[in-house]
Amino acid sequence: MLDTTPLDMNALIVDTLAVSGLGDSPNPDGIAVSLELDPALPTLSGDAAKLRHVFLELFMNAKEAMHNAATKTLSVTTRNDKSEIVIVISDTGAGMPESLTARVFDPFYTTKEKGMGLGLFNVKNIVAQHFGAIRVKSAEGRGTEIWLRLPTTIGSGA
Repeated sequence: MLDTTPLDMNALIVDTLAVSGLGDSPNPDGIAVSLELDPALPTLSGDAAKLRHVFLELFMNAKEAMHNAATKTLSVTTRNDKSEIVIVISDTGAGMPESLTARVFDPFYTTKEKGMGLGLFNVKNIVAQHFGAIRVKSAEGRGTEIWLRLPTTIGSGA
């Protein structure tokens, strides 16, 4: 069940970056954060706690993927697309082959030594509860992009 309220997605993203330790510049991990947040973004009817969980999971995955990267950049872009908000989170980490991107949302699938394989599975479910969509684009050695599309009003989109 969702506890929906009108949300400023840009503010939620910035707040979650701060909680993740990536909001400070420079941050202890040496990750440059690039924000291109649409100032005219409409509010979104959503569950703040659940969407914060989504962003925290995606930011922490990006941080881990960039652990050994020569260049460490996390980029977050938001834009309005008719009745949807589009959010793109990209990193300059290790990236993944297509065989892995096809499975990242499967329950109990992980490539991490101590992972349970539920993080991105839960992310996908939360996005679906908001009637949104999520997809991954990745290339080995070039990083990963996560695309989120969330309708501004629950039950009206994706």
